[in-house]
Amino acid sequence: MAKLTKTVVDNSKPAAKDRFIYDDAITGFGLKVTPTGRKVFVLDYRAGRRTRRVTIGKFPDLTAHQARIEAERLRGEIAAGGDPAVARREAKQGVTLVDIAPEFLAAHVDVRLKTSSAKNVRWQINKFILPAIGQRILREIDRGDVARLHHKMRDRPYLANRVLATVSKMM
Repeated sequence: MAKLTKTVVDNSKPAAKDRFIYDDAITGFGLKVTPTGRKVFVLDYRAGRRTRRVTIGKFPDLTAHQARIEAERLRGEIAAGGDPAVARREAKQGVTLVDIAPEFLAAHVDVRLKTSSAKNVRWQINKFILPAIGQRILREIDRGDVARLHHKMRDRPYLANRVLATVSKMM
């Protein structure tokens, strides 16, 4: 164990298997060197009974000093009861519009609308909304995405406005 510095990182050589060089100042902070020579800063920690590893960043995109600062921040988050690996996984696997569409149809459309109106809203969702922005994570959908959908339907202004109203209700 040694303090991870630019010199230590530069001088670390690949081996037949993944090789880890841990820092002596920050518990769990280290450098992973793969057999191909790729170097990645990591942080090992315990969350409850589980041991987890979170990747901080690749070298040389991130310097040893920057990785050390991020490792200290993550150690603080862990000490406060957080779990960075779970937070990152949840950020990648968010709820999409496809996921909430059945709930919207059951809770709003089927209950509050007449049969013909419900059929029309279902058609809008399946034909225009889900193909355009359905696979996007909800928190990543912004006004620009909805504006592009609306603009794409500019040749049918009445329908474009109805679709815009449906997206608004869904959100």
